Amino acid sequence: MSAMSGGPGTGTPPSPTGGSSRRVRSWIGTHKSGLGWLVALVLVPLSIPFIEKAIGGSSDEKPVSVASPTSVVPSNNGGSSGAEDAQPSAPVQASASPSSVTYELIYEGQEMQLGLPEFPKYGTLDFDAPAVRIVGEEQFDELVEGAEKTGQPIAADLSYFNDLWGYLRVRDGRNVAQIESAPTSPEECALSANLGGFTSAKMSEWPLKLHDRFCFLTDQGNVASAEITEFIGGEKDSYTGPPSQIEFTATLWKRS
Repeated sequence: MSAMSGGPGTGTPPSPTGGSSRRVRSWIGTHKSGLGWLVALVLVPLSIPFIEKAIGGSSDEKPVSVASPTSVVPSNNGGSSGAEDAQPSAPVQASASPSSVTYELIYEGQEMQLGLPEFPKYGTLDFDAPAVRIVGEEQFDELVEGAEKTGQPIAADLSYFNDLWGYLRVRDGRNVAQIESAPTSPEECALSANLGGFTSAKMSEWPLKLHDRFCFLTDQGNVASAEITEFIGGEKDSYTGPPSQIEFTATLWKRS
């Protein structure tokens, strides 16, 4: 019999390795269920960190806080808390609102006559007093210089001077508007004056007419409404013939 037949006596003895393998497989088959539990006991603890990381991180990691939007919760008194409380409040207005301003009637239908004196004197009209005066040039210059030093306007609201040309001029610190019809309230007159731009008129050219109306904001903050009711003297056909006197009917409201 050939040596390759592997028979008894003459064949190659079984390999030790092959016998060990059979014994291992036999042992594994016998203890298969026990090995399953052993593998589970080994693999499960090792897999826990990976599972925790997959579902949100391990317990050793510090939680990351995410700022949530601040909610606004209405309060019982109608206000709100939260984000609105953190916002800066609106700046307080220094000046009073138009709705909080009131006016007191001081006089109504007051007649005033502003005359044009000989040069170099000045005619002046003050609605606040009320008063009409004639002052010399030096005296008027002193009034203007004193006003510049103190930062306060002179008392007169209007001046009328130079008998050749007849300059009717609004003094500094006033607002004046020429209006179409009589104002219906001091508030309306004040608004017109604030938006007006009347400053002067060269009366030798007779640019103003009877019943022209004006609204004044005086240096005292009062409101005056004035209407031209009469021109006295002067020559309309002459370049150097301004009226020698302008008459007004005026109403004054004091601001409070």
